Amino acid sequence: MNRLIVLIGILLIGSGLLCASESTDAAKTYPYIRPEFSERFRIVYWDNAISLSDAANAERAFTRHRTSAGLNLDVSPHLSFLVKLTNEFRLYSKPTQSEWEPNEIVFDQLFAKIINPFDLPMTVTIGRQNIILGEGFVILEGHPLDGSRTIYFNAVRMDFTISKSSKLTAFYSKQRELDRELPRINDQHQYLTEQPEDAFCLYFTHTLKPLTLEHYYIYKKINNGALTDNRSDISTTGIRTFIPISKYVSITSEFAYQWGNIIDSRLSILSIGRHNKREAYAGYFYMTIKPRLMNKLVSFSPGTFYYSGDHQASSRWEGWEPVFGRWPKWSESYIYTQINEMGVAYWTNIQSIFLKTSIELPLNSQLIVDYHHLIAPEGGWHIFNNNKMISGKSKNRGDLIIAQVKMKYSDHWSGHFLWETFLPNRFYKSSADRYNWIRFEVMYTL
Repeated sequence: MNRLIVLIGILLIGSGLLCASESTDAAKTYPYIRPEFSERFRIVYWDNAISLSDAANAERAFTRHRTSAGLNLDVSPHLSFLVKLTNEFRLYSKPTQSEWEPNEIVFDQLFAKIINPFDLPMTVTIGRQNIILGEGFVILEGHPLDGSRTIYFNAVRMDFTISKSSKLTAFYSKQRELDRELPRINDQHQYLTEQPEDAFCLYFTHTLKPLTLEHYYIYKKINNGALTDNRSDISTTGIRTFIPISKYVSITSEFAYQWGNIIDSRLSILSIGRHNKREAYAGYFYMTIKPRLMNKLVSFSPGTFYYSGDHQASSRWEGWEPVFGRWPKWSESYIYTQINEMGVAYWTNIQSIFLKTSIELPLNSQLIVDYHHLIAPEGGWHIFNNNKMISGKSKNRGDLIIAQVKMKYSDHWSGHFLWETFLPNRFYKSSADRYNWIRFEVMYTL
């Protein structure tokens, strides 16, 4: 924590001196203060999303209450700060009735942003901040173990404007198992990741109208932690493209390749203390079609995504490491089924052939329906983790159906109703049962 405060202080003093002689924005009077506030209320229910067993009596029903409050301070056109506190608590009605407990209040955001330091075409952001690049396929969630409460990175980020059509983003982040950089109120010792992680990223975006091209390189180092004996040096490089074919058709794709070393005690095929080489692949492709006759009120998106799994006969580890992509990109419910494989939202050894349909409805609402046929690129995944749910006889995971109604009541109020159901196939044991997962949300944002 002290290092972070000292670093921010040095940067702020330097940037303040730099910007003191600059003229102010005529549209604002500095310092300019803007409050931030949001309140999110959710009702969640599922039956056996983790166990895939009706006999487990694993029903969960609870409410989630997340409150965030913050303050933006623009000191000048070149210097700004954001501080935001967040609290989230849950009240369970199943499996047992729980009493209210406040949980902990944490620093969700605390950063300084310097724009055009020394008249350079760049922005520097230092401190606790959210970082989402591309669709979040590899960079969105800094620490998956606290769910959607926060997604921050403890990072230094620099955004360079190379030209009107080109931009380079670079950041260094330091994530720890527990939040120790900043104080907590009513500290609950919430685990954020399974192990300490350090990362460096270069993310280049170039627009060649109408084509958008993004290329990146990420180096991530994982060290031993309290929850796992997992040490890795992981390099990931990838490319994302967006191609509008016409006013009514576009193509989006992303492909990434990984290499490095791995030592992981969770994988029984690997010997602890023995260095093993990593080589993995992941990507997605989908086409978005908005039929002209329907005035763009309906869209269809057929596509596929793929995360490689480890091949037993190979001397390398081919299981995809999600980097910072452990979040519900494809499903809010199936991330819990993944707990019994490599961990919550650990997208690896999975492929989908999917169709997504979106329909604009009256009263500023939208219906979205997804169908996923899920496959395991490697069928014998149970060998690596003694997973009793997996049969080892098939690569057919099953079928996932998702239906969601999104509503936008006003500039401040929004909400949704989400239902997901999964029908397991022969990748799992014959005793595996389907599950249902339901969520209702109302959110107020200032």
